[in-house]
Amino acid sequence: MENTPLTHNANDSSGDDPERGHFRTRFGMVVSFIGCMVGAGNIWRFPRIAANNSGDTGALQFLLVWFMFLFLWSIPMLVIEYAVGRYCKCSPVMYFQRLVGPYTVWMGAWIAAVSTAIGCYYSVLCSWCVYYLYFCIAHDLPDNEAESDAVFRSFAEESHWVLIPQFVVVALCGVTILWGVKTIERVNSVIVPTFLVLLVFTFIWSLTLPYASNGIAFLFSPDWGRLATPQLWIDAASQNAFDTGAGWGLMASYAAFMTRDNAIIKCSLAIPLGNNLLSLMSGMTTFATVFSVETSAGLNQTEIVQILQSSGPANTGLTFIWMPILYSTIKGGKVLAIVFFLALSLALFSTEIAILELSLKSIEDLGDRKSVV
Repeated sequence: MENTPLTHNANDSSGDDPERGHFRTRFGMVVSFIGCMVGAGNIWRFPRIAANNSGDTGALQFLLVWFMFLFLWSIPMLVIEYAVGRYCKCSPVMYFQRLVGPYTVWMGAWIAAVSTAIGCYYSVLCSWCVYYLYFCIAHDLPDNEAESDAVFRSFAEESHWVLIPQFVVVALCGVTILWGVKTIERVNSVIVPTFLVLLVFTFIWSLTLPYASNGIAFLFSPDWGRLATPQLWIDAASQNAFDTGAGWGLMASYAAFMTRDNAIIKCSLAIPLGNNLLSLMSGMTTFATVFSVETSAGLNQTEIVQILQSSGPANTGLTFIWMPILYSTIKGGKVLAIVFFLALSLALFSTEIAILELSLKSIEDLGDRKSVV
């Protein structure tokens, strides 16, 4: 296997060993860190979590708590992960042993186990994106909520075909890791900017839709009574972990590519702020689209909020139902929808690879090398 952040000699903590490999440019480093986490947490999870924690009059209360946890949880955690990763250049199992002691190995194993569990449902999401990529190529885009909801439910709830793209995703991840993850910086330098440009365009277009301002106004209006709901605080904290990757152990592995010239504090501030900005843009895009379509159909705010909170089982279909509808309003939107779901599939695929590699290297560090060869 080719050297990756997790396969270097943990006993050599120098930051500039050319044999270890490092980011050649600051731009490549930043997009690699962003590419590691950008995807489902920002595009799919944030809009549905914001919708689920909306009150009768708005969702600003969730945004404020979510933003607070960015500084209380995500950024401090990422400072630690970048520093530990750059110094130790090994998996969580080993850096807990090196820095704290042999009796804390279980803590690193716990981080790897949680990341592995998250990876299990990320593979499902990636398979959904692969299906929607196929759907956008083979079919016309739905232009209303009922038609788009039927497409999502027929695949996610009523079909066993969902297992096929999931198997393909997991198999491709395994083959990629077996062959070695090559040119991470170069690949992300193409994929991430393309994805970001498309997201920015989609965001701007959604704001031009009729009645889109109603959705933006609702997103940034408060319902202070919701602050007394414990679930809101739990969701705000957990969403930050999904936005930024804090606490997953993945950023520590990517930080092994950093050198002493790469400023840890700057990265710990700029990258999570950028990730959360993408999440906010995704939320604004979704809210603007739903309010535009449903207000034009004659629904009132209460009815629209109910739709925002009940798109698919546990609201998991919010993005998959409404993004095709949004692209159907754009001339040439079918092509943009194809590019969007291709980019989202690649983003999820890269995250899945990082999670799986972290899991396998942690098992290897625990001494069970034969089980991962």
